[in-house]
Formats: sequence, C-alpha cells, structure tokens
Amino acid sequence: MPALPPPYRGPFCTELTRVVPTDEIADCVASSGIDIANAATLGSIPVTAIEREALRVDCGDTVGGMTLDQLEVGLRARYGLAPRRFKGKQKILDALDDGFALVIFGMYDTLPRKRRFQQKADFLHAMFFNRRDSKTVFHADPLAGRLHKGSQMPHDVFFTFAGSNGFDALGLKEGGAPQQGGPNMAQTTVTLEVIDPPIEISYEAGTARFTANSRATPIIKAGGAHVDARAFIEQSDDRVPHGHGFLRLADGGSAGFFVSGNDPKVQVTAGVLAAGVDRDADLAPLKAEIERLNAQIEALQGPDDKP
Repeated sequence: MPALPPPYRGPFCTELTRVVPTDEIADCVASSGIDIANAATLGSIPVTAIEREALRVDCGDTVGGMTLDQLEVGLRARYGLAPRRFKGKQKILDALDDGFALVIFGMYDTLPRKRRFQQKADFLHAMFFNRRDSKTVFHADPLAGRLHKGSQMPHDVFFTFAGSNGFDALGLKEGGAPQQGGPNMAQTTVTLEVIDPPIEISYEAGTARFTANSRATPIIKAGGAHVDARAFIEQSDDRVPHGHGFLRLADGGSAGFFVSGNDPKVQVTAGVLAAGVDRDADLAPLKAEIERLNAQIEALQGPDDKP
C-alpha cells in the first residue's frame, strides 16, 4: 500500500461561531464536513462560519440537525467530492487505517465529562476522526472553540461513542482531491477600510438556547465599542448571508467584529468620539495592519499552487 500523506491536523471548523450575532442554526455535521473536505483537499476549504453555512445550504438543510446522507449531497454539490459510506466497526477501523478522514455520529453523553465541551450531552453529535494507533484515534469536536487542535481518543471511548449510533461514518480519502473546485464553491472577499476619526457603535447580540426537546428564549445582551475600521464581507453565493461590520485595530489588534448587514439590532449610534479619544492616533499602523490582514486573506483564499 502506498505511503499515506501526513494526517490533517487543522484548522478545524467550530459550530460555535455565527455569521451574524443573532443566528441560531449551527450544525456539527456541516462543521465536521468542512474538516473532512480539508483533509481531502489539503486544506483548501475556508474554515469560516460563512463557508460552513454555505455547505449546510448545499446539503439542503434549513432547520439544523443534518444527516450523513445530507452531508454527502452537500460535499458533492459544493466541492465536487465523492465521499464513501462506512458501516460497521471493522469497516470504520479499516477506513482509518487506509487514510480516510471520517465524520461519525454518536451520543455525546457516552463521552466522559472531561472529554466534552458542555454539560448538556443527551443528543447525537458528529465529530471528525482520522488516523489511529494501537491505543487511540485522533478526533476534533465542533463544540470546541475555533482554536481547537483536536486530541487523541482512547479506543474504548471511541468504540462506545461510535457504537452508540451503530458504527456509521462518511469519509473522504486524505489528500485524495488536492485540486478541489466544486460547481458551487463560492469566493469570499473581505475588504477593510480605515475610519478616521473613530466612531462609536452599539449592538445587541443574541445567544440561542435549547432544552432537551425545544428552543428556549434567547439571551440578548447589549454592548458597544469604539471602532476605527470597517469590514465588508462579500460572498459570491447569494444563498448565504453577506454582511459588514467594524473592527478595532488600534492597540495592536481587533477587539471585536460586530456584523450588521441586514440585522436591525446592530446600529451605528454616535458620531465621532470625544476629542482626545484616539483622535490623534497615528493611522500608519492601522493601514499597515489592514494591508497585512488583506494579504493573509488573499493567501488563504487563493489557489494552492504549491507542488
């Protein structure tokens, strides 16, 4: 058997981020789908909330709670990939040994509490798995944050988790489709613009809440920020949200991104800041930071022409 490529080790897609602050639908299946697509295409899929929601749309989902059948449809439609289904414990183990990255469902509460990222766990949950050794299988959990690096899961924990849904997986061969470019693959463009002098904004951000069998009233929290740059998000796929928002670039980095777009709960409420508050800040560092971020965005979203 030919040597396997190095295993995919991130970045991994989280279901915790929202395209706009009041979004309620986020799906572990679409998040894990982004991960196996990146394993197959050598990391060419944007790991963003917008891309995750675009994949979910191509899967045909509108309410959350997708299936592996829907994910297969979406991966074919959006990226032109051809995933394989693996059913049964031995077939899943063979797939891992053959270099397949897998999305596997299981009951989240079968995991020990120290391996879960939230207390509530009485639901089916999809996660990313690839490669195994004699004792562990590597996995990444969409319920972790965006800096999640994944970890090794002991075989007994893995077998209990995967077995709780009958050992059913959808997989893509790692490195099997390095030149991805499916028919629905959209281009995301982010443009940054300096605001001089800085302005003040206010917003309301909603956090969706769920009980065991229904939705609860979301928690709405008002906030505000002083900002000195504006960001515009353009997506060539009109079925997913566009938006614009604000960045705080002063003092070495962003202190928040407040998407407004069509959301009436995010509004610019004040004019310029009071005299002496950041008004005299040197704009050269801000413009340099914007150029650096634009260069990173272009590099991440451009074609991978490395051999």
